[in-house]
Amino acid sequence: MSITPEAIRLMAESGLDSFKIAEIAEALKPDRSSAAERQARYRQRKKAKKEVRKAKEAEPQAAPDNERDVTRDVTPPNDIYSNPPASPSLANANDAPPKFSDRFLAEWNETAKRCGMREARPLTGSRLTKLRARVREYGEDAVLEAVKRLSTSKFHCGENDRGWRADIGWLIRNGENIAKALEFDLPKTAATARQANPELKALHAKWQAGEITAAEFDRQRDALVRRAA
Repeated sequence: MSITPEAIRLMAESGLDSFKIAEIAEALKPDRSSAAERQARYRQRKKAKKEVRKAKEAEPQAAPDNERDVTRDVTPPNDIYSNPPASPSLANANDAPPKFSDRFLAEWNETAKRCGMREARPLTGSRLTKLRARVREYGEDAVLEAVKRLSTSKFHCGENDRGWRADIGWLIRNGENIAKALEFDLPKTAATARQANPELKALHAKWQAGEITAAEFDRQRDALVRRAA
């Protein structure tokens, strides 16, 4: 858009000086550079469309379905997905020490088989929460010791008028039941033998540390007692 002589006259009559009128006239000049840029972008887009059209025309036509080599459409297996690397956590799972809940469950079931208490399934939900609470109160060693001492109670092993037997839920229900179990005395012969036999004492320490099961402890203890006799 350009300024007309009539417009210049009117601006002069309104009191604008020549510098202001010149600035206005300059501002109203058409932006030829922006028009040239638009034309250049239009030509580039037109050229790109033409090249795409040529590339499509140069592509070979697809063969009919009955003549197509279907083996070309089969994507080769990706080694990363078809043969994923073993997870470090899974690869070392067999080498990792068992969780205390697993050790406690194994200790309970081994002891229950011998004395007649009820065997247990894996701990989940509220029972797992209660076990953690008992461990915070007494420690892992005391909780395992409670299992062993509870097995010395004939009442808790089913020798009562109701035929009631303690289960794992009863032991970990509250801290009072753990305390009751710890009050039961182990057979004096076993305690005396441990004091007199260093090997038996070391074996008992392994059992308390969870390095061996109750069944393995009994087997090795019996062997030591027979050898000492």
